[in-house]
Amino acid sequence: MKNTFLVPALFLISILMISSFAVAQGASDLVSLGEKSNLLCRVKTKGSQLVVIGRNGKVSVKDFVTEQTKIAKSISSLKKTISSLKAQIKTISKQRRTVKSIAQLASKQSQLAAKNKESKRLSTLIASIKACKANKIKIPVQVCGNNIVEPGETCDGNCPTSCPAQGCGMQQLVGSATTCNVSCAAAGTQTACLNGDGCCAAGCNTTNDSDCAAVCGNGVREGSETCDGLDLAGESCLSRGFGSGALSCSTACLFDSSGCGACSVGQVECAGKCVNLSSDSANCGACGSQCSVVNGTGVCTNGTCGFGACQPGWSDCNNNLSDGCETSLATSLTSCGLCGRVCSAAAHSSPSCNAGVCNAAASCDAGWGNCNGNPADGCETSLMTSPTSCGSCGTVCGGALPHASPRCSAGLCGGLGACDAGWADCNGNPADGCETSLLTSATNCGACGTACPGLPNAAPSCSGGICGLGSCQIDWGNCDGTSANGCETFVFSSLTNCGACGNVCPTRPHTISDCLLNSCVLDSCESGWLNCNGTTNDGCETSGTSVSNCGVCGAVCSLPNAVSSCATGQCALSSCSFRFCNADGNANNGCEALLDSHRSCASAVFLGNIRGDTGSDAITISGTGDAYFSIRVDEGDGFFVKDLLADITLSVAPGTDYDLEVTCSNCGGAATSSLNGVGVDDHVNVANVDDFFTVQSSLLFIHVKYFSANVCAPWGLVIRGNVGSPTFTCG
Repeated sequence: MKNTFLVPALFLISILMISSFAVAQGASDLVSLGEKSNLLCRVKTKGSQLVVIGRNGKVSVKDFVTEQTKIAKSISSLKKTISSLKAQIKTISKQRRTVKSIAQLASKQSQLAAKNKESKRLSTLIASIKACKANKIKIPVQVCGNNIVEPGETCDGNCPTSCPAQGCGMQQLVGSATTCNVSCAAAGTQTACLNGDGCCAAGCNTTNDSDCAAVCGNGVREGSETCDGLDLAGESCLSRGFGSGALSCSTACLFDSSGCGACSVGQVECAGKCVNLSSDSANCGACGSQCSVVNGTGVCTNGTCGFGACQPGWSDCNNNLSDGCETSLATSLTSCGLCGRVCSAAAHSSPSCNAGVCNAAASCDAGWGNCNGNPADGCETSLMTSPTSCGSCGTVCGGALPHASPRCSAGLCGGLGACDAGWADCNGNPADGCETSLLTSATNCGACGTACPGLPNAAPSCSGGICGLGSCQIDWGNCDGTSANGCETFVFSSLTNCGACGNVCPTRPHTISDCLLNSCVLDSCESGWLNCNGTTNDGCETSGTSVSNCGVCGAVCSLPNAVSSCATGQCALSSCSFRFCNADGNANNGCEALLDSHRSCASAVFLGNIRGDTGSDAITISGTGDAYFSIRVDEGDGFFVKDLLADITLSVAPGTDYDLEVTCSNCGGAATSSLNGVGVDDHVNVANVDDFFTVQSSLLFIHVKYFSANVCAPWGLVIRGNVGSPTFTCG
C-alpha cells in the first residue's frame, strides 16, 4: 500500500469510529446499526457501491446515491418539525405561567432537543458516506496484529499469557498469539493439598491446606472446635473439675459434660468446666463474666470484679472501673506524674508532659513569638499580622498606600493593609491603594463589585453606600417595606403573600395549605386526619385514629379475638377477649392462643416417677392454658409401712384463675380438686395406703383446668413426694 493512500484511510477510519454509524436499510436503520457496533467501510474500485462490514462479519452493500437521497429527505422533514416546535415554544412562553403551561413548555423543549440531536446524527452520517466514496478506500476484514479483535479472532495484541484459577478445576493455554487465536481450556482437577491455590481437594483439611474450612465430624479438631469425635484434646471430666464420669464431644464439636459427675462444693459448671464464681476472674459472680481492666489487671473477690493493679505509667484517675487504668501519667497534661497534676501553659504556647514531668516553657504556637523577651506573658506577638514584627520579631513593614494602612499577611510585608472607612481596592492594583469610594460608586456600592442594579429581584440605586429599590421582578414583592433587602418575598409560593403582598392563604379544618403558581391550594392533611369525602371545602374532616378509618380512608381495624384501637393511626391490640391471649406477641394476628382447649384425660402427658415414702423427689413444670399430666408414685422402702404421699401445688399469676383436679389410678378413678379463686394458688396432697405385703406403685392424673383469664401469664405446677399431710386418700 502506498503512503499517499495511508492518510485518507486513517482519516476515514477515525470519522467512522467517532460517528458510530453504518449503512443498512433506510436512514433510521443506518443510525441504529451504527450505534450498536464499530464498523469498517470500503468502496469497490469500480462502480459506486458502499460496502459496510460489521464486527460480527455481516456484510451490507448499498448504493451511494440511494442512501444519500433517503437521508436528505429525513433531514428535510426534521427541519420542518424543528421549526414547528420553536414556534410552539415561543407561543407557550408568552402565556401566563400555570402548572399546565409549564409542563407543556418542558415537553416541547425536550422534543426539540431530541430532534436537533437526530438531525446532527444524520448530517454526520452523510459526511461519512461521502468520505468513503471520495477516497475509494479498501480495508481488509481481518488483519492479525492491528490491535483490533475482528471476526475469526479471539484476541489481537492483548492475548492472554496465563489462565486464571477456577477453584479445583485446572486450565491451560491453547492456540497461538501469532494467529490471534489464544484461549483457556480445561485441564483436569486439582488433587494435591496446596496452600493458597483456592482449592480444597478431596482428602484435605485445615491442617494441611489453608484453602479448606473447618468440618465438624471429620475426627480432626479445626478452627474454633474444642473437640471433634474422639479427639478431646486430652481433656477429661477430672481435668475440667468434675468428680467423675466420661467427657464426650457434641455434634457441634463442643465439649459435652452431661456424662460427668457433679462439681466440687463451692464450684459450679460454666461452659462444661467446674469453676469457683467467687474467685475465678474469667467467671466472676456468673458464668462468662470476665474481669478485665484496660491497661491493668482485674481480680475477682467474693464474686465481684475489682482492680488488681495498673500497668507502670498508667493510673485510674477517674475512679471508674469501666474504663480501667485510663490515664497515662507519662504524657497526660491533666495528670502528669500523678492524678490531678495539671501542666499549665503561657499565652500562645503549648505545655508538655514528658516522662511524668511538666514543661510549662514549651515552644510558641505557630505564627506567634516572644518579642518582648518576657516569659511571663508567653508568646504575646502575632508574627502573621503585626506590622512591627512581621514574620519575625522586630521586622517593621514600610509606609502605607493611599486610603490604606501598612499590611502584614501570613508573615510577609506588602500589598494593602486595611482600607479606610468607605474606601476599597476594587481594581485589584495595590499600587494605587484603596482607590474606590464605596459610598458613591454606582458599580461598587457598599462593596467592590456590588452594582446597584443587582439588588435582590429589583432595580436599585446607590446613595451613601446603600442601594435604593426600584420595581420588583415578576413573582417577587417587597412585602416587608424595606429597600435594603430588595424584593425579598417570593409571592409565587408564599403562604402569607400568595400572588401579592398581604394575600394570606385561608386555612381549613385539619389541613396544611400551600401557595403554588401565585394561587392558594390545599397541600395535605394534618397528622391524624384524612380527607375521605373527596372535597376540599371542609378540609380534612375524618379522624385517622378511628377503627373505621385507621390511618387510611376505609381501613377498618378489627383484630381476631381482641378489642382493637387506632390511637396513633396504626391498628393496635387493646385487650384480648375472654378465653384468648396474645401468646406470640404479634398484634397483627390478634389474640391467637385459646386458653380453654378442653384437654381430656386420655391426652395426659407423663411427667415421670416420684417416691412417695422416702427421699425428696420433685417435678416442676409451667405452661399456659388447659393441660393434663400423669405421674407414677412409687414405694421407695418396702420394709416399712408408710403411706405414699404426693403433694401437688398449682401457682397462678395475678388476674388468672386455674383449678387443680387430681384423679387416682385411671381416668375414671376417685378424684379430688382445689377450686380457689382469681390469683390464688391451688393445692392438694394425695395419699396411697401402704398394705405392707406388696410394693405399691400407682398412677395419678393431674388436670390444670382453665377457669378464667385473657392474658398469657403462665401457671406453675410443683409435684413433691414424701412431704405434707394428705387432704385426700386414693382407695
